[in-house]
Amino acid sequence: MVNTEIMRIDNLKIDRAREISNNIKGIFLLEKFLGGFEGKHILDIGCGTGIDSTAYILDIGCGTGIDTTAVGREYYPYIAKIISRRGGIVYGFDMGFINKSKSDLERFRKETGVIPIPGVIEHIDEILEGKQFDSIISSSVMGYPTKNLDWIETMKKLYPSTKLDGYHHHFKLRGEIVNIDRTSLEEMGFNVLSDFRENNGLGSALVLHKEYNA
Repeated sequence: MVNTEIMRIDNLKIDRAREISNNIKGIFLLEKFLGGFEGKHILDIGCGTGIDSTAYILDIGCGTGIDTTAVGREYYPYIAKIISRRGGIVYGFDMGFINKSKSDLERFRKETGVIPIPGVIEHIDEILEGKQFDSIISSSVMGYPTKNLDWIETMKKLYPSTKLDGYHHHFKLRGEIVNIDRTSLEEMGFNVLSDFRENNGLGSALVLHKEYNA
């Protein structure tokens, strides 16, 4: 019984590591779409606040190594940190920052290179106050319980915050349920490059492009 439980946990760790690896591959593809992260403004929604979770990624600079002994540390800002290391100007939006002290937020910024923005997704348009980004990303579908998230209303709020020729990359973990239809996104003005139902090399992700003629 004990050995079976250990095997189950190990398999979960391996699956989680594979999901992380697929997400990172999608982020590197996004980097190609943007012509590089250098100087680009990136918003990572639900970026994670676990700055004490060290050794999450073995090679955080390149994102090529996954520490499968640490995959349970769900909230480490590994994607935001990778993009920051590659020259991106990264803003991390997370409700976990709300009760943090100013010193905690400053320490997070120094340790990760990511600018923390406290807030909840329902009020993200008010909090961003007209800021625009070259790309808006999220892992685990905006770090939010998917059954409670109104995707259409959320994307309507994020559309004005997306620069022309900007991209979205929202990664969905296995088992997460997302109710969103392609037509609604296209009516907003997004070109849907991949949705959660597709597996075309982009992984289980929603990838959008806000074109100049939108």
